[in-house]
Amino acid sequence: MKKKLFIFGGGGLLILLVLGNLLGGEGGGVEVTVEEAALGSVVSRVSASGRIFPVTEVKINSQVSARIDQLLVIEGQVVERGQILAQLDRTLYEARVEGARAMLNTQQASAEASLATLRQAEDALNIARAMAEQQVGAQQDMRDAQNGYEASKARYNASLAQVSSAEASLDQALEDLSRTTLIAPMEGTVTALIIEEGEMVLGTQMTMGTQLMTIADLSRMEVEVDVDETDVVAVEVGQLAEVEVDAIPDTLFSGIVTEIANAGVTLGAGTQMEVTNFAVKVELSDSDPRLRRGMSAAVDVITETHENVVNIPMQALTARRKEDLVVSNVMDEGMIESSSTAEKDEYVEVVFVLTAENTIETRVVETGISGATHIEIISGLEEGEQVVTGPFRLLSRTLKDGDRVKVIESLLEDERDR
Repeated sequence: MKKKLFIFGGGGLLILLVLGNLLGGEGGGVEVTVEEAALGSVVSRVSASGRIFPVTEVKINSQVSARIDQLLVIEGQVVERGQILAQLDRTLYEARVEGARAMLNTQQASAEASLATLRQAEDALNIARAMAEQQVGAQQDMRDAQNGYEASKARYNASLAQVSSAEASLDQALEDLSRTTLIAPMEGTVTALIIEEGEMVLGTQMTMGTQLMTIADLSRMEVEVDVDETDVVAVEVGQLAEVEVDAIPDTLFSGIVTEIANAGVTLGAGTQMEVTNFAVKVELSDSDPRLRRGMSAAVDVITETHENVVNIPMQALTARRKEDLVVSNVMDEGMIESSSTAEKDEYVEVVFVLTAENTIETRVVETGISGATHIEIISGLEEGEQVVTGPFRLLSRTLKDGDRVKVIESLLEDERDR
């Protein structure tokens, strides 16, 4: 008999413990955490990641084909505008200049000879014309003199054209010769040196030649990021940004949006992973000698800031179907009662407000911009009211108007204590 009473007593104790847990212990109700709706600033951001590049970067390519005689810079060297970077072999191009100059001299001599012939033909024409006017010479002689003059004039004009062609050839030869000396087009730092002294480089006027080096202005750096198409509409040129560089975790850089691509790039087209991104450039406001081309960086573009507004933690906001909703604020209650059946199937944003009796009031709210952790409340909630922030399973599914709750400081601490 005593054994049966012991078993019954143990079973009853177990039932009481289960009921106690279901009721939430002392005070009754389910356990929840709450936080006060407060006035403050809410900052809306668009986050993206990318890499750091110089704002101004120039690739130095060969425009002629030749061997590198002298390489006058090293990687990392700071150069001035107009400084000689490298000297290519000039032998072939000097010979071409001499050949072009000789051809020009030949054509100029030929033009002078043609000019002398033209003057003789002009004199003969004048004599024939005077004799014809005095009826001393025949008309045929005048016509022959006229034809001779026209032919001499055409030959002279042709020789002038050949002189112009020879001058152009000489100018081109001189230009090619000058291109054997590579000059820095800007002040900056040699960030990449791709060739070695003695190597052969190729280059023509029609195609891009061999790249020799890269010069960049490291005093101005920018981050190139890819922003999703759903976020890029909120980004505008001139907006401020915060930049975190993976290699320099102790420094938060500031920047400004300088460029937004008009055309997007689609990745994974035709698949479930299809995304369309737009390139956005953010120039850093301050330079840092630790920054290097190609470093990874995370960018937060500040798209909008609302000061002194009611805001709550984002986890306090949830959604309910209109047809299942009982609200405590009269305005929204009237709105729901007047809704059609189709409208009642829609979802609305709500928060659960803690009353003085430790019960729940359901509030339909209108939200504004959202930040990293908090969201702006435009209407439906007043400053100082307590809203339920957890646990998530209650907020998202079972918590409803009128439920009794027990407020705890931390769900994790409470579970540990139990």
